[in-house]
Amino acid sequence: MRRLLLAAALLATACTTQADFVSGVEGGTKLDEVTTAEAMQFCTALDRYLQDSFDAEVEGRFNCSVAALQTQFTPDTCQASVDACLPMPPTTPLNIMPIDCTFAGPEPTCHATINELEHCLAAEVATYLEYLDSANCSIAGNSTELNRLSNEPLTPEECTRLRGTCPVYAGGFFD
Repeated sequence: MRRLLLAAALLATACTTQADFVSGVEGGTKLDEVTTAEAMQFCTALDRYLQDSFDAEVEGRFNCSVAALQTQFTPDTCQASVDACLPMPPTTPLNIMPIDCTFAGPEPTCHATINELEHCLAAEVATYLEYLDSANCSIAGNSTELNRLSNEPLTPEECTRLRGTCPVYAGGFFD
């Protein structure tokens, strides 16, 4: 599959236990050997997984929290700001757009399996959900924690391993 498919998985989220990602494509299939139909199935399943993982509630809570953390310096005033924002949250900075699967196909330079990619994606989504959940009013006014939020989370081990067999994804999916 093309990096474009998975780069769309980028922006990633808050507060649910995330299930494993299962595309329905045979797990042992290598990404350089998938059929166009399998790539389309994977892409469609990935889009559904991301939309479910980063739903409107997750996006809204994160976007309201980011806005509040920029202007409120105590947990109580921050929370009041988030509560006031939630009925009509901003659409940025987090806005997961649907993936365009039009160009789904095999990735000739990638020798990883569907199973390896599914594990990597599930780990990255879980990492980002945790990261997004950490943007909450408990850190209002705490410059150390606020600075930490400006750094992207570390790439999960599942994705580090994937890089060895799939160099096209060397940067991870949420870079």
